[in-house]
Amino acid sequence: MAPRHPLRLCDLRCAPSPGDPQGARLARAPRGLLHRPLRAVGVLLDGGRPAPGRRHGPTPPGAGKQPQGPLRKAGRQERKVEPGSEPAVGTRHSALGTPPPAVSILIPVYNEEKILEESVRDIVRGVAPHGIPYELVLCENGSRDRTVEIAERLCRELPTVRLLRCPVPNYGAALAMGIREARGANIVCFEIDFYDCAFVEMAQVLLKRYDAVIGSKRARGARDRRPLVRRLITWGFNLFLRIVFRFTGTDTHGIKAFRAEPVRPLVDACKTDRDIFTTELVIRMERADLRMCELPLEITERRPAPVNILRRVPSALRNLWRLWKATRGIGKPPHRLEPLPPPNEGDKSITQSQQR
Repeated sequence: MAPRHPLRLCDLRCAPSPGDPQGARLARAPRGLLHRPLRAVGVLLDGGRPAPGRRHGPTPPGAGKQPQGPLRKAGRQERKVEPGSEPAVGTRHSALGTPPPAVSILIPVYNEEKILEESVRDIVRGVAPHGIPYELVLCENGSRDRTVEIAERLCRELPTVRLLRCPVPNYGAALAMGIREARGANIVCFEIDFYDCAFVEMAQVLLKRYDAVIGSKRARGARDRRPLVRRLITWGFNLFLRIVFRFTGTDTHGIKAFRAEPVRPLVDACKTDRDIFTTELVIRMERADLRMCELPLEITERRPAPVNILRRVPSALRNLWRLWKATRGIGKPPHRLEPLPPPNEGDKSITQSQQR
């Protein structure tokens, strides 16, 4: 693992007060994080790795130790999914008699035999030094290759990994299943080819003040190095959300973290699935007046998208129509976000790690 770079939690940026001419907008992350965007380490968006040899300075004293301050513990009983219910039944492959972890990391997987084992082991190695009790939940959905076989072997070899299975290929249903079955008080959503191990620790700190932390490819300070076509699609989709749904953020896809307690009821209320599920969930978070902030990301594309983007357009349009019908009756976005107190003295220092 490469050296770790210290980041600082500075003054929190709150949403504008009533009468601010700029209007309401999603809260930004603390200033100290905006000067250097998060790098999606290990495997970046659509695969690939950061350039080798990049270094960020010496390891700060105390790096990798257990974060100070109590962590919220999950008080939720294990819930068994009934056969035939939606989403599909989840099959657990690790002992659940241990105390619940502080955070559940969810990764939907579909036909990922080529990068599954490498990515999972990278994440385990990257998260372990932070000292945060966690579980890594693979939400498999209808894979036709060796994904299930590899995932089951990883569950036997790595005690923090477990597997949930959805019988049909459906990203949204798999992720919803994972959120319902997660044991942690906090939940982090990664992609198998888009993750940042430092984000887990940052989210633990920020979720003491926010209900949700959204990693954004378009927030101020983000560095999106994907091809122009992909960036234009992201820009156009976000513009559509702003016009039609009055969404005040800059991104709904990608990595995110949230507190399980206030978000689970929103998951049950969602009407869409597949790729649009996360968009509906984030919009419902905003309209439920949850406290949210965005962290800028640095991303690079190193492999073609597993699914042709044009093939996804008809399904996306149908789901957007369902999303519009589902959300038009749940009220308008909040006019402002709650002012938050300044960070505590003990929460000022967190670190960013970069693997390899």
